[in-house]
Amino acid sequence: MDILHYITILLSWLIIFVFILKIAKKKEISWKNWRLYVVLLLGLFSIDYTFSFLERKISIAIFPLGMWILYIFLHKKEGAWLKYRTFAWLGFWSNYLFLMTYLFSWPIYYLLYPSEDLATYLSNPEEVRVIAIHPTAKEQSKETGALKKELPEFKRDEFFTVEWYNETYFNSDSTKAKERFPYLLVDHKSKWGSGIESTIYLEKDGKGVLVSTSKNQYYFRSDHSIIKGGSNDE
Repeated sequence: MDILHYITILLSWLIIFVFILKIAKKKEISWKNWRLYVVLLLGLFSIDYTFSFLERKISIAIFPLGMWILYIFLHKKEGAWLKYRTFAWLGFWSNYLFLMTYLFSWPIYYLLYPSEDLATYLSNPEEVRVIAIHPTAKEQSKETGALKKELPEFKRDEFFTVEWYNETYFNSDSTKAKERFPYLLVDHKSKWGSGIESTIYLEKDGKGVLVSTSKNQYYFRSDHSIIKGGSNDE
């Protein structure tokens, strides 16, 4: 669960409620009138322009669809449109309020959950288990006693290397090709509140991990192996 996302939504609704109170007082309408909330929610409906930016989806409201629907139903009723149209516009402009609070939360999110820190994706090293997912994995290598100690030592590194590329794509004998990540880390949890779901693979020498999320992949490397039997060569 992305806790920061829910906080920004709650903050946006609190701001909207303040505007509701002010507008209702000015128009001499009770803020408890359920009709104004229906109008506001309908005003939220819009035709959006959606695009991706920095691996996130952004939607910008460009046409107040809900406004026109409300106008069709209310303009024939005497005084109804004039009475509620401000709340309908508040609903439409609230789309931009949600967008602004969403964008404002980005730097805070990256500060709390940096992608350069392995602990963002693996916050419970003492509970993590290693399982083999490839025949080349060594049975004696399935212990991670050093993971908690070595976790801060893992640094972001380049995923592709010349040696790995040549071995993977130019090795004519497929029977001699070795899986680079023959282990899988299970029972791991991302940092609380990040909302990140990932799959974490362990390199054959126990010194590298590959974090795969729905949006990207991150490779981390340490100078020491976190598994028994891990070595510099295989």
